Amino acid sequence: MISRNGLYRPLNPLRIGIDLDGVLVNHTQSWVDKLYEMTGHRPKGWNAEKDPNCWDWMIPYGYTPKQIDEFYQFSNTDGGFWYNMCPLPSLVDLEAVSDAIDKHSVHFITNRPMEVYKFSNDWVRRHFGDRPHSTIHARHKGPVVFGLQLHCLIDDRPNNLTEVLEYCGLNCMPFLLNKPWNRHEKVSPYIIRIDTIKEGLDKLYEKVVQCQ
Repeated sequence: MISRNGLYRPLNPLRIGIDLDGVLVNHTQSWVDKLYEMTGHRPKGWNAEKDPNCWDWMIPYGYTPKQIDEFYQFSNTDGGFWYNMCPLPSLVDLEAVSDAIDKHSVHFITNRPMEVYKFSNDWVRRHFGDRPHSTIHARHKGPVVFGLQLHCLIDDRPNNLTEVLEYCGLNCMPFLLNKPWNRHEKVSPYIIRIDTIKEGLDKLYEKVVQCQ
């Protein structure tokens, strides 16, 4: 149900959406390591704390279209590649997500190819156990968030959050996790930039108190 005061009703349980790659999963480092294994060289001028500084970064950092095609042919079919990726956030963020799983309804939503769905779900279970959650692969997140009537989505891609605004208005809080590849992008004033997952969840909990 849409609320005039903000956030879908009912508020219990809270329905929380969290992206995987770039938010929970250190996919960039895994991509860099695999590209090195496949091509013999690392990205030009790479600084792990500052790079990549753009989307679709492989050509700007020195890889050829042929190398990129070969990488995607591998990554789109090799589930173990995705399953073995390391967590990205701090222990504080991981604990905040774990706490949310215990208390609320948490949905992990990713743009990954459908072929590796099982391994995405296994990754979540590996790091957060068998507690109730859902893992969803979706090319477009706006309809998914609208269908589930989520109260927030934490993502690192501005386009996903813009789509959420188009579908949900202000009934879902769109949190953009600051990353080197999105800092330069201008976003809607309704998209809320955050530095940590915990910061976004805390803002959601504060909003819920205001809406009650």
